[in-house]
Amino acid sequence: IVPNILPIVLAGAILTAIDFDIQITSALALTIAFGIALDDSIHVFNRLYLQMQQDQKPLSIRVINSAMAQVSPVLIVTTIILSAGLFATIVSEMPMIRFFGFLCMGTFVLALLSDIVLLPAIVAWFAKDREKE
Repeated sequence: IVPNILPIVLAGAILTAIDFDIQITSALALTIAFGIALDDSIHVFNRLYLQMQQDQKPLSIRVINSAMAQVSPVLIVTTIILSAGLFATIVSEMPMIRFFGFLCMGTFVLALLSDIVLLPAIVAWFAKDREKE
C-alpha cells in the first residue's frame, strides 16, 4: 500500500507547504490519482504472478526484473496518455480546472515513479525475506 499512498501524501504535503488548502478540486484530483496508482500496482502484481507461473519459479529478483521490464513501458505509456489528456485543462480560463490538471498530472508522475522504483524494491525485500526461511 506504501507505493499507492506515497504519491498522495507527497502531493498533500506539497499543497500544505505552498499554503494551498485541500479543497474539493484537490480532493477529487488526489482520489483519481490514488485510483490510477492502485491500478498500476495491480498491473505490476499481475505481471509478477504471470512471470512466476511462466518461469515456474518462486518470487526472486530475476522474476521481479523480468516482470518490471515487461510492465514498465505499459505504465509509462499509460501515464503519458492520461497526462496528455489532462494537458488540455492547462489552457482553461478557470483556475481550479488548471489546478486540477496540474495536480493530477503531477500525482500521476509521482505514482508512476513510486510503482516503478519503490514497489519492486519492496517486493524484492519481501522476496529476500522469504528466501531466508
